[in-house]
Amino acid sequence: MTKKRTVRMLYGREGMELSVPDSAVILEPSHAPVLPDPIDAIRRALRAPVGSAALPALLAERKPRSVAITISDITRPVPNALILAALLEQLNGAGVADAQVTIIVGTGMHRPSTSRNCGSWSVRRC
Repeated sequence: MTKKRTVRMLYGREGMELSVPDSAVILEPSHAPVLPDPIDAIRRALRAPVGSAALPALLAERKPRSVAITISDITRPVPNALILAALLEQLNGAGVADAQVTIIVGTGMHRPSTSRNCGSWSVRRC
């Protein structure tokens, strides 16, 4: 008979307990440290990305008529409001008006987005 142990997992709001073999390897995440100023970190990343020219340089070179930004839906713990604020700041600074920007909410197989769960940013149709 295989010995078992109980593992508590994050699932939904309450969590879930699973019974797994004692020999199971449990992988646990390592958490990144909290950024003291997340919006500044995003700005710095946009000005000096890894493996690419900086966003302002790309915008100056390509002079886009429109820009599309893809973000995660509400089911993912992504700070969309912070990321969008920094991106729009860079785009506006390069002459790209908000009206030239389309934000695509990637829902995958989740339910469609509604104006209630699109966040605090202004949207025409979510």
